[in-house]
Amino acid sequence: MNAIDSALLKVLPREWDPDHVDRPVLVLPMQSGPGDWGMDFHAHRKSQLMVTNAGLITLETDAGVCVVPPRSAAWIQGGTLHRVSCSGAASGYIVFVEAEAARALPGPCHALAVSPFLRALLDRVLDLPHDYEVDGHEGRLMRVLLDEIGAAQPEGLHLPLPRDRRLRRMTTALCADPRLQARLADWAQQIGMSERSMTRLFLAETGLTVNQWRRQLHVLTALQQLSEGLRIQSVADALGYESAPAFVTMFRKAVGTSPRRFLAQRSAPQQGMTPRPPPDAAA
Repeated sequence: MNAIDSALLKVLPREWDPDHVDRPVLVLPMQSGPGDWGMDFHAHRKSQLMVTNAGLITLETDAGVCVVPPRSAAWIQGGTLHRVSCSGAASGYIVFVEAEAARALPGPCHALAVSPFLRALLDRVLDLPHDYEVDGHEGRLMRVLLDEIGAAQPEGLHLPLPRDRRLRRMTTALCADPRLQARLADWAQQIGMSERSMTRLFLAETGLTVNQWRRQLHVLTALQQLSEGLRIQSVADALGYESAPAFVTMFRKAVGTSPRRFLAQRSAPQQGMTPRPPPDAAA
């Protein structure tokens, strides 16, 4: 058994082989247990939706990074190489979807908001047998689930990565040290481009300006660090801000609320929903 298989068994029941189950959609429990965990780069034939109820999951692909706090999800297109890591105990759902059953979604990986109805549907179908009747009541529930996944709204918790190798040198350096404050002209010189060409190509390949991209990097990095228990001041220092209030102001402008309130709101029980005990999964 390789390292990926061993890690996968921590979050998926041992008896499941979802890529070889002949059903358009499957919903499995995700429960990682205490402590951080991760899976190295791997791929599934089917597309996946990873939904987080607790913990914070980070998904990395060659095209970008998704951070998935509670009440969010990440869609991973079938065949996409991806790496998974989690800060703290994670629980939620992993949904496997056949390519022909899913509405076309943009990009190999992106973040989605999880509505209360979608979460209720996931909770309802979790205990269905893997060989449910496609043309019966259970199959109709699964078709509604697919409709709700297709209707889920994008959430700004994705960091796209450029394809151009010169731009990748810059984004790799920024990811390694988000505090870097070099001017655009200096970055352009370092990677062997004119500033005008660099900014145009960066926007074309990521949909963001360099400054917007850096702000998104700071938001996602902050969520990861705060979920690990770091204080606001420590996160502000790690990201190169002059003060904690300056960092909070940036986060509030990007997300609409303060970082602590954002995480607290995601962790609070949703109105009208009774928390369900975590599903059992193989250790």
